[in-house]
Amino acid sequence: MDIQKRMRDYNVPGASITYFNEGKIQWNKGFGILEKDTLKSVDEHSVFHACSISKMITSLFLFSRLGSRNAMQITSLL
Repeated sequence: MDIQKRMRDYNVPGASITYFNEGKIQWNKGFGILEKDTLKSVDEHSVFHACSISKMITSLFLFSRLGSRNAMQITSLL
């Protein structure tokens, strides 16, 4: 997969990708620019707003951690 091609296809000016393993950053790279109006490049220190994706990530974390210990099931009431 070519990340920069995908960014062009979906009109994404910039992105940052980080790979974690056992809670430690193994790889981190920025792609593109921070805003369409600037030429400042994205780097490993660039900050992006998580917006609504944080809900999905929180759910994934809860089900992966609590589900593996049988402390929570997909049908559990919250």
